Amino acid sequence: MSQRRELTIIGGGLVGLAAAIELARQGYQPRVLERGPNPLEHVRARGRSVHLVLSARGKRCLHQLGILESVLALGLPLVGRQFHGHDGAVQLSNYARDGAAIHCIERGALHRALVDCALAAGRGIDIQWDSQVEHVDPDTGAVSGQDGSGAAFHLQSERILITDGAFSRLRSQLAAADKSLTLSHDWLDLGYKEVGISKAAALSLGLQADRFQVWTQNSCFFGAFPNRDGSFTGSLFLSRTGFPSFDSLGSEADFLHFTRTHFPSLSPVAEQLWPQVRDNPVSGLCRVKCNPWTWSGRVLMLGDAAHAVVPFLGQGMNSGLEDVQLFSQVLADSNHRWPEAIQTFDRTRRPDADAVDQLSLDNYAHINHRPDPLDPLREQISDRLYQLAPWWFQPVYEAVAFNTQPYSAVLRLERLREQVVEGLLGHPLFKAGWPDDTAQADTEILAVINHPEFRTRVIRAH
Repeated sequence: MSQRRELTIIGGGLVGLAAAIELARQGYQPRVLERGPNPLEHVRARGRSVHLVLSARGKRCLHQLGILESVLALGLPLVGRQFHGHDGAVQLSNYARDGAAIHCIERGALHRALVDCALAAGRGIDIQWDSQVEHVDPDTGAVSGQDGSGAAFHLQSERILITDGAFSRLRSQLAAADKSLTLSHDWLDLGYKEVGISKAAALSLGLQADRFQVWTQNSCFFGAFPNRDGSFTGSLFLSRTGFPSFDSLGSEADFLHFTRTHFPSLSPVAEQLWPQVRDNPVSGLCRVKCNPWTWSGRVLMLGDAAHAVVPFLGQGMNSGLEDVQLFSQVLADSNHRWPEAIQTFDRTRRPDADAVDQLSLDNYAHINHRPDPLDPLREQISDRLYQLAPWWFQPVYEAVAFNTQPYSAVLRLERLREQVVEGLLGHPLFKAGWPDDTAQADTEILAVINHPEFRTRVIRAH
């Protein structure tokens, strides 16, 4: 390793800046190249953002960076969801059994907080805004591109982190140059539009400021996060084509009819929402998988550039920040032998990246699940499993949002839970629903989860 420990980070978003701050703390001298303008000087355009959910993994990283408390002060705590049923009924659901909260924060506010931290005196972080990197040579460390004035730049770097997001240009460039790299982009037939709800409208609808708002009907989904001024920022998710879809909402009359049909409780404010639905752009949803994440013992991708997921579990940013925290740990454990550290990280982190991708898809399927007559019984059995063995049968969202156990362990335990629930559904005792004799039900459930073979499977899952 060179004595200076120089480092180039390509992408000055949330993950890139967090990596710069953490690695500067470990004695590196990061240079950050970001194609966008300085967010302290330019306000990001509205219309494409969704609020970010900050949960345990992201909080752990920000705590390590020393800015968690200041970031939490910028956001709002959320204790659960407020579901708006098609029949007008409202149902409240907590994220955690003990009432613990996650936090929602506007993306720009978090970005600016990280910029402030990165630029703090003494960190030695050099951020070069308006710098579009166009080419990286992993073998030589050559990095080239254009600055904001259109002038070309060329530099050499011994170590390179690529953190330029889900639509990474450099990932595509490396894939074109390296035929052994496998890269997949799985676009969902689903898009979203940002739609704001004013404070007055939120009050008229009875939206609670400490809960994520949910409207869902078949494949149509609308979710909204609270803002500090009492308004809400929502995202309308619809298919891109077919019916209903964004293509089918060609007029105000179409949208009003759609709202009455799918989200009737929103009808009183539908006329206020229509101009945003009409004018705001449709953003796509893409899953990205890439293998490898490393090249030539020099280059490593982190965050969405390596493994983008759909947003329905709220773990995209959190898993990216966890990348930073875990990589810094791997780097320290390797005594800063960079080639060894990036290979170790690629190998050990990949199963969890794959798992959070699957868990996010599963949660979307659950949100849009068509009701089944056995669903109430499944919920009762699942709830009882959690009460009898909470360390094994914690609900998925609670497990990923309030703990930092590996995503792969959460997925394995969830598959075991599903098998137990479906197995009990076939038990004669539960054929007619939840039995009157709760003690007998518990006896049968405990017989399953106390069986030595099942306990062995749980240990392996962990």
